[in-house]
Amino acid sequence: MSSEFRIDSFIVDKILNPGYRSVRNVEEVNIRFINNSNDTVDLYWIDFRGNLVYYLKLGSRKVVKLTTFIGHYWIARFIRNGAAAQFLPGRTEVFAITRHLPHTAIVFITQKVPTLFEAAVEHIGELFYKQQYALYWLPVPELVKFDIYFYIRRKRIYQEALNFLSTSRNLLRPNHNNLLKIFANGQIDLCLQAISDLSVECPDFEMNEIFLTYLRKEFVVMSFSTVCSYVKKWIDFLLQNTSGIRNHCFLLKHLICCTDLLQNKQLQLLLHEILPQVYCHLCLMKQYSIASVVAEVIFYSVALLGAYSDEYDRETLRNVWNKLLLPEVCMKSAHFNLCTVLVMSSLDFDCTQHMQCLENSLSNLKESDDLSLSTRKQFLVLLKANLGILLSHCQPNQSEMLLNILITFHLENNDLYLLIQSIFRHSRLTYAYVSKVIQPFFRCLLLNLSLLIDENFSQQKGNVGIWIRENIVEILSISNKSYEDELNSWKIIMSSFVPASHHILLSDKKFCQIVQSICGKGYSLKSLPVSLRVALFCVLITLIPCISSELFEIAIESTLSIMRSDTKLFRILINSVKGKLLKKYIMILLRCGCSNNYSKSTQILVKEFLLSDCSRDMLSVKSDAMLKAAVQRPLIEEEYYFLKPLCDTFDEIHCEMNTGENSALRISAEEVFQHVYGLISPLDCMDAMKLSLFESSLSVLSVVKTLQDNDTTVSEKEVQNIAEHVTNADQLCKTLCKHPDRLIELGIISEQLSQLLKRSILWMVKRGKLEHIISWKYVKYFELYDESIINEVISIASVEMLKNLLHSSSHNLQASKKFALYFALAKHQNEEKRKLLFAVLKDVLEIVVDIAGRDYLIAVDFLRHILPVATGSAYERDFVSFALTVLAVNCESLSSNFIALRRTLSLLLDCLRFGAHSVINDQCSLYINLFVCVGRAIQKYVNDTRTINPQFTRYLSYGFAKVAGEMVKYERSFSRIAPFIISECLEDAECLSLALFRIFSMCDSHSVALLTTNLPLLQKTRFANLSLYFRKIKMIV
Repeated sequence: MSSEFRIDSFIVDKILNPGYRSVRNVEEVNIRFINNSNDTVDLYWIDFRGNLVYYLKLGSRKVVKLTTFIGHYWIARFIRNGAAAQFLPGRTEVFAITRHLPHTAIVFITQKVPTLFEAAVEHIGELFYKQQYALYWLPVPELVKFDIYFYIRRKRIYQEALNFLSTSRNLLRPNHNNLLKIFANGQIDLCLQAISDLSVECPDFEMNEIFLTYLRKEFVVMSFSTVCSYVKKWIDFLLQNTSGIRNHCFLLKHLICCTDLLQNKQLQLLLHEILPQVYCHLCLMKQYSIASVVAEVIFYSVALLGAYSDEYDRETLRNVWNKLLLPEVCMKSAHFNLCTVLVMSSLDFDCTQHMQCLENSLSNLKESDDLSLSTRKQFLVLLKANLGILLSHCQPNQSEMLLNILITFHLENNDLYLLIQSIFRHSRLTYAYVSKVIQPFFRCLLLNLSLLIDENFSQQKGNVGIWIRENIVEILSISNKSYEDELNSWKIIMSSFVPASHHILLSDKKFCQIVQSICGKGYSLKSLPVSLRVALFCVLITLIPCISSELFEIAIESTLSIMRSDTKLFRILINSVKGKLLKKYIMILLRCGCSNNYSKSTQILVKEFLLSDCSRDMLSVKSDAMLKAAVQRPLIEEEYYFLKPLCDTFDEIHCEMNTGENSALRISAEEVFQHVYGLISPLDCMDAMKLSLFESSLSVLSVVKTLQDNDTTVSEKEVQNIAEHVTNADQLCKTLCKHPDRLIELGIISEQLSQLLKRSILWMVKRGKLEHIISWKYVKYFELYDESIINEVISIASVEMLKNLLHSSSHNLQASKKFALYFALAKHQNEEKRKLLFAVLKDVLEIVVDIAGRDYLIAVDFLRHILPVATGSAYERDFVSFALTVLAVNCESLSSNFIALRRTLSLLLDCLRFGAHSVINDQCSLYINLFVCVGRAIQKYVNDTRTINPQFTRYLSYGFAKVAGEMVKYERSFSRIAPFIISECLEDAECLSLALFRIFSMCDSHSVALLTTNLPLLQKTRFANLSLYFRKIKMIV
């Protein structure tokens, strides 16, 4: 019997105590649970004490969408036997969202695939469920019997546990459907009364966050008289009762924060006269946690009126708060002292003494078991919300202390990004806010970072933590200096640069959070002041070698982002680093990038370090060091990785190498070229790596050629050698540009092909062979080229060259072969080159007709650019008619694609703008049908896409209104059928109201009367509302 009891206890504990607790949070996230299993599951929320709270039953293939909070845990159990389901993608038995998501999370509930043994146990358990005693005669080993017995007991206990869970103390379960019914039926009074009764009867009763969210929405729309009635009722309750005051206090706080206190004079008087009495009463009853909540409500009412109301003088409001400062009731908690400081600062009184009290009370911050009433949490939430005001009244040491408390708290909770979001909630960072909040915050953050680094580098010579603490933080302490003085200070600091060893990788959670923060998570690095960007740049380049692979690419990208914000400044700073140390650091960077999936961003960063000092001698020294390091790499891929940034550097400074002595640099460049060429030879087009090396060799070869031409010390043999290489490069580049299809057949990927073609074309341009490229032999392969390459070729080519090309024979090329050139010309910024298409519009029209049959979206995009060119030509009507036909044929597929809708609106607008002749003929009806179809497609897209970005909706709505506005210009043609448009679009008026207003302006009174008479009842009501709104807007205008 005792063994059965122990088994049952174990099963109960396993079912009811999953071992997780939800974390209190107010940041909402949307989840869509999809039961992808073949059985019904029970979905549970795990509350803040680790108990299961029943939510709903979810059938097989059913979906439920709910709103939960970050840090809230969910579990699903199969109703058949109580077994835990699994959540995808992690296949975990417990699910929680730990970070903010801008969209609805899709979570699949699945069943674990059982082994053959598990499936057999489950099947036998089902057979013996009602005859458990018969299990003992089953001819199987005892261990197998025990597994079957365990399955049966779990199933039976789970059925019993369901009854217990359904009558749990948390009667207000987060069931959205029930809550919506309650609030929709106006039963808010009944809900609040139920909460009041439950709070008295059940001392541990709590309201969950979801229920509070719905309550707050109801509080916002309450009338002033109802608000005052409830506030008075709950204040009386707090004064007269000792049981249930916790929930009443929270209701009071949420109600006052959700109402318009400035407009409710009666409520103001009530709060200022009676609420201080409640505070004193609670303090005398030693209910200090609840008294803190009341004090915060009083602070809110006083500070709000002090900031925004002219009816109260400062002394009157101060006297309200002074009632809380009486010696017999005044609390010494940090939360209360913080409220006092905020009240005094909002009323412009001196708060030095109160700040000192706050500083003294910070050591007493303690966590409470009841997180909702934790004075520490109340303090931190209030501090974060009023950080700017508070820090403006702090001394530097006090400011640092408060910021460290906040940073430590959020690091412990693994949500430092929430603090960052709070600090950067202002879109514009004023100088005062930056100096009082942003810079001190990052100073504290970097100090915390340096202490974390000390734990790992304590025995290492040249500790980077000490360098950050002593030098980087000094950057943020420099003030009242001119830019030149600041720059000199930064140079001195950079001269003592200490890179971290790449052998020590730091993966501590707190370290990773801080690194993500200084990498720009939650804000824009470009928005920071220069001094702060310099500080973060120094920290990042110091720590990059010891950052784990998960954050490596983010750190590199952030470093590049900071550098690009002021390239000149950061190249000067890099140049301040000692040459020997800089060479060593470049090697460390390359090794780190090589071990992190051959990071391309790291190569770009290395190139920036090489370009920081373009003196010929220094660059040749760096070049020699990188070449030696590359030679020592065991793999050709690693050699290429080391040499690529060096080759790109040579290519970038090519234009600056035309004068002066350059013997040392020429020798280095020749050595690099000879080494790269040695790796290529013999050139095998089947080898992708050799083609990449050939592309790099072109960069160095052009530099070597230039350096040779300007160096008097070059020998004749060297000239002949390079001349031979140039001839070979000419031939290879010509072949590559002329037959890129052969490379595709060999399996060269598109990105590599694009880079190779771009480099080859630039080589031919530098060699003065552009006329070869501007011919149909080469242009026919433009469809394989990257868009940037085509634009570059067109930009370099003269108008005469392009004109000769368009008028020359195209050898009966396929439409796609010529379309790439036509499209590039149509989009080109040079109007003179765009207008060259005017002479070949017939051919262009034939080609776009062919393209539309294969990809109508590309055809629509092309037509948008060609219509302005075709305006005024004999083919104008043909182009407009074809554009309208393309839209009409593909109207059905618009609603599933935002890009298609956007391009359709643009093309329809251009047809009206550039096709004036098409409006006054029988194509009017086609315009109307398209207008209606596009309107319906927009509404369907908005309805079907649940997580649509509001900016997308706005864009489509305004774009549709622009089309309607353009139709108004042709009122004579459209006015007779404008009522038809309105009647067809009334069902979709939600997103199209602005466009319908403009169509409405074309309707005469007779049309309106006729429309009102013939419309169905529902549409008639919508039309009446639309008509009313239109008249109001017209009167205002």
